[in-house]
Amino acid sequence: TIQCASNQKQLAVAMFVYTQQNDDHYAPTWVWYPPLTPSSPPLTWAGVLWGQGVLGSPLILGCPSFDEVSPIGLMSQVPLNADPDFWLFTRPHIGYNAYNIGSRVREEGINGYLKYNRVQDVLKPTETILYTDTRATDSPGQVLGHYAAYDFNATASGFFLDAVRHRMALNIAWNDGHVTTTPITDPNDPYADITSVFDTENNWDRR
Repeated sequence: TIQCASNQKQLAVAMFVYTQQNDDHYAPTWVWYPPLTPSSPPLTWAGVLWGQGVLGSPLILGCPSFDEVSPIGLMSQVPLNADPDFWLFTRPHIGYNAYNIGSRVREEGINGYLKYNRVQDVLKPTETILYTDTRATDSPGQVLGHYAAYDFNATASGFFLDAVRHRMALNIAWNDGHVTTTPITDPNDPYADITSVFDTENNWDRR
């Protein structure tokens, strides 16, 4: 738990360095860089940070509480145009607040992406999630995380916030850079303890 929290702290620092280099814009949740197309897997925020040289080691994308942490599993290498350094980073064990902090935000009532986010758009950084623990079950038998931490319960889709691996707690990196270990009562409903996007005051929405 301590090492995972430290990793999230380093990821928060990496994101802030990225914003300083990119006119205060947060990294996109995902993008399709050529030769990628919308029909292919996207390059995630972690790949963007890696490509910009601010990520450091890919191992900080991992959580030691997983059964196995390997650079290959975390980086999800997809060689394109015979480029051995092209990595999608689709399976980090730590997810990004995809809908609200990622490069585009979701307008109320619309499940889509509308505009870029900047640091000054986050009005309550100490109360807004940047990263937290994730797990994916869409590939049985594999130890996988998921690059996006959703602000709604996506358990049915096989992607969820993973409190079990930290003895019923989530490590959360907040938008001011501090990290907490937040107790979770029900691993199937962590939103009861970290208020969801459907609450009046929630820990996800930037506004």
